[in-house]
Amino acid sequence: MKTTVFAVLLVLCLYGRAQRPLSVNDRLPLTELKSLDGTTLHLSGQQHLLLDFFSIYCGGCIAALPHLNELQQQYGADLRVILVAREAPAAVSAFFRNNKTAKSNRLPVTAADRVLESLFPHSLVPHEVWIDTALRVRAITAGEAVTAANVEAFITGRLASLPVKQDIEGFDYEAPFAVQPQLEKAMLWESRFGGGVSGIGHSTGINTVDNRVRLFAVNLSAVTLYGVALQAFIGNSRLPQPSLSFLDAQYCYELTAPAGTPPAMLKQYMKQDLDRAFNGSGCIRDTVMPCYVLRQTAGGHAPAQQGRQARLQDWTAHLNSLPGMPLIVEDSALAATSFNLPVIQQAAGVQEINEALAPFGFRLEAALRPLPVFVFIPNTNKKQL
Repeated sequence: MKTTVFAVLLVLCLYGRAQRPLSVNDRLPLTELKSLDGTTLHLSGQQHLLLDFFSIYCGGCIAALPHLNELQQQYGADLRVILVAREAPAAVSAFFRNNKTAKSNRLPVTAADRVLESLFPHSLVPHEVWIDTALRVRAITAGEAVTAANVEAFITGRLASLPVKQDIEGFDYEAPFAVQPQLEKAMLWESRFGGGVSGIGHSTGINTVDNRVRLFAVNLSAVTLYGVALQAFIGNSRLPQPSLSFLDAQYCYELTAPAGTPPAMLKQYMKQDLDRAFNGSGCIRDTVMPCYVLRQTAGGHAPAQQGRQARLQDWTAHLNSLPGMPLIVEDSALAATSFNLPVIQQAAGVQEINEALAPFGFRLEAALRPLPVFVFIPNTNKKQL
């Protein structure tokens, strides 16, 4: 009589308070459950248990019912699959009476079992708990792990370690990914675009962070960003478009991608992002442009200490990078040749540049030439930034 009273008190204790959640290798503190039809389900014995936590509103759970029934039929007395519904008994009973797929179910069902829910807390279903004949938890998995091969290994004692299903409680689906550590770490492809930031300089490059490749550009104009994406030095080689003032404002851009992504692909995606952000298309196009051609003249013997050795193409590229400079091109026949040339560090007019060039045997001459220049073609259906 004392033993009976103790057993009743133990059951009351289990159902009267929340239980410590169980993990793999913990022992189930229950030996029986109440099924939906009122019968007692004894858990001890020679059967391996598979507790399938499900919801009557879960399409994947419902679709898995025939598979679970087939496994039960295949393994017979060696396996016991028990369905654990989270909804109230009345709703669960109505579901199994009326649902086309559920009508053929032959597995035992429990409903709204508070003790099981506290022992195996979860937010996503199906949620599978694998328990051996000694009532020890061997695995806690998602539904995808319930395969014939895994069940066979489970029953024969050969089940390898399965990935443990770990649901994140209280996840905020409406919060930005950037403030969710779990999502931030899981990102494969991600791009961010924003305005310039005062108090810091400008920079661009490609590096690797957390096994992802990252292309970044900080405080660069839209034109310069397009230069990075198009793999072209633009500088002053652009079609004047005064109405598109946003092209000269500063922006910050970041693109992260899986490790090993080729730089050319990164820049292709960057170009697409920029086109979306600015609602148009930036491109390099051959256009007849007014420019100044750097030509060699007779004479010019400035001392070496007054200038600097440089290839013509590098010298003109430097000048074209200075804001406000006229567009300058070099004589293509001499582009790769090094000369002693004047050092010019700030924007200047053509006359001033020619005065600096004269002692070195060069001058700028006005011309019209077809040149590869940057052009932005805006979309007409939406307003640009």
